[in-house]
Amino acid sequence: LQAAAAQCALALLGVAGLPPAAAEDVLLPALLGVAAAMPCEPGNALSCECLRALLALVVGGGLSARALEGSVLPLALAKGEVSRPAGERVLCCRLLGALARAENAGAAFVEGGFLGRALALCQDTEHVVRAVMAEELQPICVALGADLASGAPLQELLELAADEQPEVRAAAFASSAALLGAVTAAARRDSLEPSIRMAVASCTMELETS
Repeated sequence: LQAAAAQCALALLGVAGLPPAAAEDVLLPALLGVAAAMPCEPGNALSCECLRALLALVVGGGLSARALEGSVLPLALAKGEVSRPAGERVLCCRLLGALARAENAGAAFVEGGFLGRALALCQDTEHVVRAVMAEELQPICVALGADLASGAPLQELLELAADEQPEVRAAAFASSAALLGAVTAAARRDSLEPSIRMAVASCTMELETS
């Protein structure tokens, strides 16, 4: 029943002209309630459906800044606590990326609301969490703007690009390439481009010796 409800929510979000109030007052509380109570485990179909619907609502549902800060952000931060299971910390990463993409979010909201948590998740002990956070650093950096993105967020991304786990390095490489036009010229020249060139050279060497 809950999976069907999540699919229904996705369908409603695709309806042109859906009033933002309907999304905020009806869909959002229902999806947040399910997400809050449900453990996020790999392979859980209900988790996937609910997450897809919730992320779509946050990104494109026209939610107000009040709803983003007062309803979505608290759930994301709670799921990202170090004591939570890895699957819930992954949900936190996804929600932080969605919040950065949200229509009514801005640099001040991202920096003051959750940048610190996002950077902490880059150092998570579980590589799957680090990999997802590496992906979500891209929209977070874009939302922050070039000057802010070129500081601590870029440094964390560069560390992830040298992670011991291939999955994490691959995610960091993709985000790095996507951010070439979203950081300052100095950061691009001195940090981002050398990191990308190093990753490409490493892959080329592995192919040549395999």
